Amino acid sequence: MREILKLKIVEGVAIGLVSGVIVALFTYWLNLPPVRADIDVVIKTSAKQDAGTDGSLTLIINNFDGRSDRVMVSGGAGENDKRLERGLKTEEYFSEVLSGDVVSLELQFIPEGRKPGWLPEWVTIKNRQTGEVFCFQFGGDGDWLSHNRARSRIVPKSLDLAKCK
Repeated sequence: MREILKLKIVEGVAIGLVSGVIVALFTYWLNLPPVRADIDVVIKTSAKQDAGTDGSLTLIINNFDGRSDRVMVSGGAGENDKRLERGLKTEEYFSEVLSGDVVSLELQFIPEGRKPGWLPEWVTIKNRQTGEVFCFQFGGDGDWLSHNRARSRIVPKSLDLAKCK
């Protein structure tokens, strides 16, 4: 009887320890800071006349949980700088906090220099760790961003990745 009692006590202690470890790990996991992710951002500027810019752009990545991360992209101010230029893809790499599924992208365009307008076609965000790609498609002529129109625009995630190629 004594052996059975010892076994039950040892078994109870073992279950208690395992349960305690699981609760501690779960509590730790809930309190973890947001994870930094390596992300690739590709911005396609339209090939239409005067669609490129030498302005600056801030990307704000919005997740389901409301978190946002601001990423600054400079325009093509230098002679050899081909970012945000007409008909080209601008590729940027960032290490940013990116937690949860991305639902929208906010563009804050800061017009400057000789070309105060800019016409994007699409933006993609790829999380290098998970391989997820998020696509943001613009509507057309009405999506020009300039000092004469809205300098900020929120674009919901597209379900058709083929449009962002």
